[in-house]
Amino acid sequence: MEELAAQLRSCGRTRDLAHARALHNRIRHSKHRNSRFLANLVVEMYGRCGSTADALAAFQSIDKPNSFSWNIVIAAFAHNGQIDTARALFDQMPERERSQDPISWNCLITAYGERDRPGEARELFDQMPSRDTISWNAMLAAYAQQGNLDESKLLFDRMPNKDIISWNTLISTYGRTGQLEMAQATFDAMAVRNSVTWNSLLAAYAQTGHLHKAESLLDSMPGHLRDAVTTTIMLSKFSTHLHTTTLSPGTPCLELTPKTATFTKLCFSSKKFPPRTLSPGT
Repeated sequence: MEELAAQLRSCGRTRDLAHARALHNRIRHSKHRNSRFLANLVVEMYGRCGSTADALAAFQSIDKPNSFSWNIVIAAFAHNGQIDTARALFDQMPERERSQDPISWNCLITAYGERDRPGEARELFDQMPSRDTISWNAMLAAYAQQGNLDESKLLFDRMPNKDIISWNTLISTYGRTGQLEMAQATFDAMAVRNSVTWNSLLAAYAQTGHLHKAESLLDSMPGHLRDAVTTTIMLSKFSTHLHTTTLSPGTPCLELTPKTATFTKLCFSSKKFPPRTLSPGT
């Protein structure tokens, strides 16, 4: 059974629908045809392959679906953009399963937020029998997606247990709405920061044209936290202002390699950042 489970997961990762159907057919004719564990993985596999019709059919064939079964089929529809069907399935979910854990609730709140439907996300959020940190972050992200700074801050202040995702979301929201002082203040108040934290503030400065502040922030960014996102932010924004921005000698420049992108200190002979064409290995 474990070998079949591994194959189902692998097929979901490759999103090979033809292989998925062949594998499902093989399970239906095996001694494991009544395994709810494998049936749940089949539903998940079809969802990852983008076939919600197959996922629903597989779900409906389960004799006694458990909370995992419901969560997986709801996620299959939500992740494939069929949010209304996902909600209909959620409404059909037995109360016992629905009240046991917040997974399906969080999935729908996230899906509503990604599709700019924060009102429906908030309706679900307010109805939740219990919330975890993921629930709060999903709702916070829904407001952030819409750029609703007021509701984002109100929700953030109400959060009983903020984690680094909560703080990063607020910084990103401040950045997108041009509230750079608040973004910096939130950044400064954080006890622990990760690469997303630094990149969020870096993007806030770069996207609003505050390139010297971005440069200064990059200078203080720990080297091990710099990643491909950091590179993309700096490359795209500095290249936009090549002829109007003066950079100090020693400005971090981009050194690209085939597998990753890292920053290295280069001293420029001119204070103007010269136009250049970069390719892997430059």
